[in-house]
Amino acid sequence: MFSYSRNIRYLSTNLFLKKPVFPKKPKSEGDGKHFVDYRRVLCKSGNGGNGMISFFKGYRVPFGGPDGGDGGNGGHIIFKADKSTRDLSHLQSVIKAGNGEYGMGKNCHGKSAPHR
Repeated sequence: MFSYSRNIRYLSTNLFLKKPVFPKKPKSEGDGKHFVDYRRVLCKSGNGGNGMISFFKGYRVPFGGPDGGDGGNGGHIIFKADKSTRDLSHLQSVIKAGNGEYGMGKNCHGKSAPHR
């Protein structure tokens, strides 16, 4: 069945729809890199190394004292500002520093981790 009132309503709504003055722009075909000015970064500093519990045992030394070494320091994470940096896209989302090495006997201290 053909309804005259429905057909008129359809024509009247479609005739008065506004068309955009300017057509939509096509997407740019750039190199795919975007400017990044905000970045959330998880920073984890390094743990210090464990110390060593050790006592001196020498020939003819009945009560030798403690001679264990301390563990090395954990690494730090250092952010440095630079005028030539334009955006933050080069930063990793997780940055971890290294752990310090263990201490040894004979008062040998552990090596500290490098900073990042």
